[in-house]
Amino acid sequence: MRNDISIRNGKILLDGYTVYDGVNCTITATPEVQTSKCIGDKGESSRWMDLKYTGTITRRRATTWLRDKINYYLKTGKTPVFTIQGTMNDKASDYYKKNKSITTTATGCVITSDIKLLELDVTGNFLEDQINFNAYSVVTK
Repeated sequence: MRNDISIRNGKILLDGYTVYDGVNCTITATPEVQTSKCIGDKGESSRWMDLKYTGTITRRRATTWLRDKINYYLKTGKTPVFTIQGTMNDKASDYYKKNKSITTTATGCVITSDIKLLELDVTGNFLEDQINFNAYSVVTK
């Protein structure tokens, strides 16, 4: 029987603080691919030139973290950056038995999406923020 890794098990840290209201977190590396071809070649040659790191975190708002980021920018004029770390640690999975947990840390993160300042909805449930970001560097182990 196979025990695939469950994406429900893990934790998220935002600037060193555990995110207890996290619903979803994704950090992605997208290669910048350079393709070349010479006269007479039947196929193309491809090579990675760089990586672009992006991500999304969806969380139920329980803190003033986003408001604090906006106020920091308004007060200083400096782009607010943050660090996000996610750990997948499904101890019942085959992956965990062989490799233990997966921890990915993204630093120099900058919000690239809209930030909800207010949301009211008579048919709504909970206020959730979907935060898209670019990251300067990522380490995964």
